[in-house]
Amino acid sequence: MPAPNLPGQVVQDLLYCLGLGVLLGLVRLLFPYRWRLAADIADFVCVGLGMILLQSYAVGMSRAGVFRWYMLVSAGAGLWAVETLFLPMRQRLDRKTAHRIRKRQERPRPKRKKHALSGKKHKKQLQKNQRVLYNSSV
Repeated sequence: MPAPNLPGQVVQDLLYCLGLGVLLGLVRLLFPYRWRLAADIADFVCVGLGMILLQSYAVGMSRAGVFRWYMLVSAGAGLWAVETLFLPMRQRLDRKTAHRIRKRQERPRPKRKKHALSGKKHKKQLQKNQRVLYNSSV
């Protein structure tokens, strides 16, 4: 059975895991939300990265050396806080960018001016009658 943590050590673990959760939330904001596959991949990467970071923290830095339930809760709280605070701003920014792109695509392009060939007016060259060749039997 692992050694019990003191209250000061528990608070330290909570703060570090909260920081890891905030870091994961910021990484999660970098991935796109619009496409389902990209969001699934981002969730998979963030969950895997979170578990690796929490396990390595628990083994290396925590006094007990064991992964505890409050570490996961603290990291989840940090992730939730970032999602709650920054996701609406991210979505608003995405909408503005999409609106600008749509507006740019709808804008009519300026028409090019046709260049005059030259000062002369060119006449149509009609087909001339064939001349009879010298050695022709026709």
